[in-house]
Amino acid sequence: TKILFFIWLISKQESFLAVSDRFGFSKGTGHYIFLKVLNAITQLKEQFIRWPDARQCNQIASGIENHYRLPGVVGIIDGCHIEIKQPINNAVDFFNRKETHSIILQAVCDDNGLLTDVFIGIPGRVHDVRVF
Repeated sequence: TKILFFIWLISKQESFLAVSDRFGFSKGTGHYIFLKVLNAITQLKEQFIRWPDARQCNQIASGIENHYRLPGVVGIIDGCHIEIKQPINNAVDFFNRKETHSIILQAVCDDNGLLTDVFIGIPGRVHDVRVF
C-alpha cells in the first residue's frame, strides 16, 4: 500500500524529491519505483482496457440505443486536460485555452461506463478534433 500511496502522490504532481523524502529514500529510487509500477500497469492494460469484439460491439450498440436512443454507437468518447507543470522545453505547445499547461486524455467507454480505449499525451494546445 505504501507504493500505491507513493504513486498517488506523484500523480498529484508532488515532486519525486518531496515524495521520496516522505518515504525515506532518494529521489532516484522514487523515480525508479514510479517507472517500475508504471511499466507493470502498462503490461496489464490489455487485460483491462481493450476494444470490444464484434459480438460485444453489438451488445454495446444495443445498450446505448436502448438508453440514449442513438443507433449504431459502440462507444462514448470524451477528453479532458490533465494539468502539468510548465515544461522546460517547448512550453508553448502545452499552454491551453484555459491558460494552464496540460496534456490531453481521450477515453472511450461502453454502455456501462467501462473504458474500452484510452489515449494520453498530446500537448494541451491541440484542439480536441485533432486528438480525435
